[in-house]
Amino acid sequence: MTIPRTAALMALLLLSSPALAQNETALKNAFMGRQVAIRVDMPASHKGVDLRFDRDIPFDLKENSDRIRAYDAALKAGDVMPVTYIKVKGDLIEFHLGGGGFNWFSESSSKSASLSSKTVRESDLEKEIKNETDRDRKRRLERELDDLRRDRDRRDDRERRDVEEFNLRAKDRDMDRALKSGSRFNLRFKKNVPPDALTPEGFERYLDPWIDFSGRSTRRSSSSTSPSSSRSASQNRDWRKGTPRRDMEDALGKARREKSCPGDDSGLDCRIATFDDGDDEIEATFVEGVLVRFSTRRR
Repeated sequence: MTIPRTAALMALLLLSSPALAQNETALKNAFMGRQVAIRVDMPASHKGVDLRFDRDIPFDLKENSDRIRAYDAALKAGDVMPVTYIKVKGDLIEFHLGGGGFNWFSESSSKSASLSSKTVRESDLEKEIKNETDRDRKRRLERELDDLRRDRDRRDDRERRDVEEFNLRAKDRDMDRALKSGSRFNLRFKKNVPPDALTPEGFERYLDPWIDFSGRSTRRSSSSTSPSSSRSASQNRDWRKGTPRRDMEDALGKARREKSCPGDDSGLDCRIATFDDGDDEIEATFVEGVLVRFSTRRR
C-alpha cells in the first residue's frame, strides 16, 4: 500500500524539523558568546548585511553602502564583537553580533502628531448654515464656525511643533541606541539552507571572507606589518569569491599593475589587478571592489 503524497510530505516535514533544530543548537553551542572580528562595515539596523549564496557574488557592496548611508555604521571593519543570537529558518541563517541591530520600525521612540477631529458643534453649525435662509443669522453662524476652525488649527499647529521637537530629540536618542545595538549577517540560500552550512566548520567557511573567527582584530595601525612579512603570511591564504579588495591589499600590498576589464559595458567598476605574493603572481578580478575571480602563477 503506497502512502499518499500529502502524508509523505507531512512525514518529511516532521522528520526535518527536529534535525533543523538540532543543527541550530549545534551552531549556537559553537558560536554563542564567542568573540569574532568583523572584516566589513555593518549598518546600524536590524537589516544588517545580506549574503546571498545563490549568486556568484554573495556580498552586494552597493546595498551595504546604501544601508550604512541610511543608518550609519554600528560595526566597523576590525571591531571585535560577541555573537549574541543565531536563528535557522527555511532558506536563512541569522547571525547576530552585539545585539543583532536596532529595529527602526518597532523600536524607534519617535511619534506622530495627533490632530484634532471636527467637533460636534462644528458639524451642527455646518448643517445649520446649509439650511439657514436668514442672511444675518447665516453670517453669524459662519463667523462662529470660522472661529472654531481657527482654534482647532492653532491646537493642531502647536501639536505638530511639539511633536517635531520631540522627534528631533528622539532621533538622537535612537541613533545612540542603534550605534550600540550591533548588527547581523543574513545568510540567504536558494530554497533551503545546505547541510554543510549547518555544521560549525562549514558555517565558518561560508562567513570567512567577512568574519575572522579567531577574534583577532583586523584593524591595522600605521606601524602595521611590513609588505614583505604580509606577503609571507598570505602565501597560504585561500582567497575566495566575495573577498573585499582591501583584504587582499592588507595582505599583499598595493597591486603592481591594474587595468579595466576588457569589453565591460555593465556599468559596474570592473578591474583586473596583479599582486606579488612571494615568488608567485596573483591576477585578481574585482567588481565594485569585491573579488570575483583570481589565478596564481610563478613569476
